[in-house]
Amino acid sequence: MTPTEELVCAIIRGEVALSLPDDDGLKQVVEVAFHHRLQAILVDALKKTAAWNRWPIYLREKLQNEVVTAAALYLLSERELRKVLIALDENGIRPLLLKGVPLAYTVYQSSALRQRGDVDLLFRESDLQPVGGILRELGYDGPDPQTDKLTSYECLYRRKDSFGVNHYLDIHWKINNAELFAKTFTFDELSADAIEIPGLAYCARGLGYTHALLLACMHRFGHAHAPFYVDGKPVYAGDHLQWVYDIHLLSSALNNARWSDFTTLARTKSIAEFCVDGLNAAKEAFNTQIPAEAMGALQTAARGEASSASKLRSSAVAWFFANLHALPDLRQRIALIKQVALPPAAYMMEKYQTKNRFALPFLYGYRSVNGVFKRIKRSK
Repeated sequence: MTPTEELVCAIIRGEVALSLPDDDGLKQVVEVAFHHRLQAILVDALKKTAAWNRWPIYLREKLQNEVVTAAALYLLSERELRKVLIALDENGIRPLLLKGVPLAYTVYQSSALRQRGDVDLLFRESDLQPVGGILRELGYDGPDPQTDKLTSYECLYRRKDSFGVNHYLDIHWKINNAELFAKTFTFDELSADAIEIPGLAYCARGLGYTHALLLACMHRFGHAHAPFYVDGKPVYAGDHLQWVYDIHLLSSALNNARWSDFTTLARTKSIAEFCVDGLNAAKEAFNTQIPAEAMGALQTAARGEASSASKLRSSAVAWFFANLHALPDLRQRIALIKQVALPPAAYMMEKYQTKNRFALPFLYGYRSVNGVFKRIKRSK
């Protein structure tokens, strides 16, 4: 972490130094908080201390205005999501909410503190066909799920409401796009331990805390070589403190029995090293208290696993071959290589905003060369 990131984490932990940095330093704190989507949590922590009154007024106003705006958008998002979940339930479909949204209603002190963009929903594969029709009736645009794709197990639907606000639903039929994690848990496994979220809707369900923590660790690491973007800048695994804060809160919510379940599942699913990686990140950033017995069991299990978290993070090639090896047979491995090297023409034309099919050979070449340069730049 950078010194400014460390300061943001210290403020959130409640360890505010008596001497604050100068205005430029505080501006950097605000920028970092926004980058990591921790601004609401930062304000909440600062207002509990006397340090808040020593901040420049213009920075306090900027943060407070953002919190108010986010709260208003949150209310619109909540109303929209409730409508979607009820419509699905009326058609006999009850998905599982993944990642940030269910955590906002369960482990955060206030649901408005957890910033989010799209809403992630996990469905049984058999429910996917009617889901598309239901969402289109609600005004959403999106593609039909392509369940034969090995590079992605999700598709995005979008609707703009009467206020001009865009609502995004990320429809999943496996828990992760990386083959290394995609089959770790089935829908039925997760559903058996799901929890109700009545604060959102009578039919809203999220993952139980044990599975939610396992998924948070996998999700964080799954972005090691598949960045998402904040203000046009790529963010990779380990760099995004909001995900680490999720891990911190989930870890803090586990009792002894849940920690035992967590370590057992991490071991039997061969993801112990990825869990150690995520828990250590939370401990470093937010002083997360991990039971010594649980950490010891995870570290022991990690030593016996075939995957090396540090190697997979540092090498895109190692990451690709680990995902390739996770496929069950040669036919699917060849299919993955083809899909990575030569994505569908429709995808390429949409990505590069062209309708000229004769441009495809050049676009494929550009994509390959650009990918090589990105990996070289990141390795430096």
